[in-house]
Amino acid sequence: MILLRKRISDGRLHAEKGQVIETLQTAEDGTASSGLLYLGKYRILERQAPDKMVINSEPQIIKLTYAGETIDVTSAET
Repeated sequence: MILLRKRISDGRLHAEKGQVIETLQTAEDGTASSGLLYLGKYRILERQAPDKMVINSEPQIIKLTYAGETIDVTSAET
């Protein structure tokens, strides 16, 4: 079982701090899929593991971005 917790996004609050956004169940091959999520950072916590497996107790941070969102800025006018 993996819990998704939203950190921050584009300045708007999409979820309260510590609020569980979604609970995922991994498949036999170890993959899991979520519903639609806002872009931004999420903290993933593993809460249960299959028999004979060890829980990773370290929260993992992931960042959802648009494909190709990161670009180099060579100049900017204000």
